Amino acid sequence: MTALVNRSEFNIEIDLVRDFTEICREYLVENGYEITLGSDFEIRQQFFNVVKRGILKRPREVLVSKEFRCDYEGEDFSSQINELKHKAESGEDLTPHLSRRVFNAKFNDSLLNNFGIHHFHLGTGCDPNNPKLIKGTKQLVFARVTQDKFYMIQLLDHNAWYDLQLLQIIYDNWPAMLEPFRVKGIAPSRFTEEQMREMMKENINFLITLQDGSTFSPPGGGSTTSGTAQNVTMSNDDIISKIRALEDSTKHNLSEWKSLASRDGKTLGPTLRFKLTRNDRNLVVIEEFSGLSKIVGDFSRVLSLIL
Repeated sequence: MTALVNRSEFNIEIDLVRDFTEICREYLVENGYEITLGSDFEIRQQFFNVVKRGILKRPREVLVSKEFRCDYEGEDFSSQINELKHKAESGEDLTPHLSRRVFNAKFNDSLLNNFGIHHFHLGTGCDPNNPKLIKGTKQLVFARVTQDKFYMIQLLDHNAWYDLQLLQIIYDNWPAMLEPFRVKGIAPSRFTEEQMREMMKENINFLITLQDGSTFSPPGGGSTTSGTAQNVTMSNDDIISKIRALEDSTKHNLSEWKSLASRDGKTLGPTLRFKLTRNDRNLVVIEEFSGLSKIVGDFSRVLSLIL
């Protein structure tokens, strides 16, 4: 709800949280995502879910596990894997290789939410059901993706969703990657693949124990009872807290806007209407009647909040 505030000199109209929600909705629509209309919170949840599942276009160093192989059940995938590797290294769009449901903003990827691992299809040509995707394949490259690295774990099929081999390979090749999630002082908890399947299906978080007894919390952050990634909800709450602080600061620091008006030879009042917008890169607060504006954040940082 737009706040109507009287600060003696000015009447102030401002609702930056509503504005940010609209920015989220516009981003989803502009980029071709299927969204489900709902409350402002639900729209933002869909936005941050897309942020978590998405992979920003930027060059990454490709690291390959010592266990990685390019053949699967007698079929060689070297060509397709080299193409995927080239795209990761050159910063091309990897979205076409992702889940067939990648453009469903509400889709919860249990593998990513729990293990922090993406899967990549290796087809050639477009998917007949969605030209924005490549053809889906039974065989998948499983990889951990960070801001600047692309860790190729293994070539497996869709049955690997609950296979601790994936995390074991990460641990054996890049142990530091799992260290932030290590849990100490707790007896190892070993679950069968079927037990993990059922727990993921019911959105139950669980500790993961590897071969040497090392135990970790979910590297993907785990899920809420609704199936949404926990760090999606945390990011939503965190940025709204920051935007509310920005709104409060804007209302209580009108001298800054007076200085901007004086600098640009403009007059303020009697009503100030503030709005949060975005351009290609930045989040910007504008005062709509005067046209004055102030950059308040880097939108690309919002898009990499939970990588």
